[in-house]
Amino acid sequence: MIEAEPRVAAAVREQYRHFTVDEYQDVSPLQNRVLELWLGDRRDLCVVGDASQTVYSFTGADARYLLEFERTHEGARVVRLERNYRSTAPVLAVANDLMRGRAGALELVAASSVETPAPTVRAFDDDEEEAAAVARSIADSLARGIDPHDIAVLYRSHAQSAALLSALSAVGVAASVLGGRKFFDLPEVRQALMALRAASVAPMETGFLATVRDVLRGVGLTDDPPEAGGALREAWEARAALLRLAEEAPAGTDLRAFTDDLQARARDQHEPTTRTVTLATLHAAKGLEWDHVYLVGVSEGLLPISYAKTFEAVDEERRLAYVGVTRAARTLSVSWSRGRGRGERSPSRFLQEIGNGSLRSADASPRPAGTNRRRGAATSSSPRPAR
Repeated sequence: MIEAEPRVAAAVREQYRHFTVDEYQDVSPLQNRVLELWLGDRRDLCVVGDASQTVYSFTGADARYLLEFERTHEGARVVRLERNYRSTAPVLAVANDLMRGRAGALELVAASSVETPAPTVRAFDDDEEEAAAVARSIADSLARGIDPHDIAVLYRSHAQSAALLSALSAVGVAASVLGGRKFFDLPEVRQALMALRAASVAPMETGFLATVRDVLRGVGLTDDPPEAGGALREAWEARAALLRLAEEAPAGTDLRAFTDDLQARARDQHEPTTRTVTLATLHAAKGLEWDHVYLVGVSEGLLPISYAKTFEAVDEERRLAYVGVTRAARTLSVSWSRGRGRGERSPSRFLQEIGNGSLRSADASPRPAGTNRRRGAATSSSPRPAR
């Protein structure tokens, strides 16, 4: 209607005068055309984006609108925001090496001078060994007092989560998959909400917090979490999150007000924070951050994924790897596995492009003496190819 009806166009342009578009690298041709129609002849437009994070081309995203903005909008001022307030210098060195020479790539500089360990890369014989090593490392971190909410394991495809969940469960670490079942849809949470609502209509014989604690104990919350991970630990963490909400409630809150608040949270999907390690695909992790990130499965066929055959497709896989690296604030651990039999893999070309200048080799699974590595199965100590 904006194209066909001048009066509609005039009304829209009068109502909306200034536009700011975030994540402009993900704009599709249709979205960009709508934006042009809204603007008309005006130039009151600010766009923000990072071409290195264009990872939604399958939905029509086209970074050219961002990369060519200065040319297509005469007089536009470009401000390069290269000071990074999330990650420390060692993490950013990996990100910069990965994207060096790519169109629109930024040379990120750490705002913080905090010293953190150099990112590492490890090779393993198979996926199960890789998952077990990651799980042990996370368990050690938790034993040192690191909050599980500050740890994430990132991977290219959902299928990779199964081995990780199993390994984490084996060492008693609770984990949740980002984009999985929503908190208020969990059966144990629904059961707890029903029990709390039922208790809210009866006279309270104890105080608010004591009543909530008694109700949650009645539906399975114990003082200590289960030793194993898995579904039992996930259920315990969910009930414990409800108890923390009660503990954080304002003074004077009663059970009825608390249950009303929980119902409002459920409607708005305002989920409480569970103290679990996060598992997520690289797509799901975009826009989020954690202090400690494990980037797993960085091998040919997984990252880049096997069906990425063209230069453009591989370059998008590189951008996905960049998203994964830049989710890390303090530490980054990269790993890959060789696989077995017909599924044998070589390290991702991205590892070789990064080189050993910013990724420290920490190969945890050396082959026995006299056993040769499969041809091409180099670690990050491989020579860096010419660009």
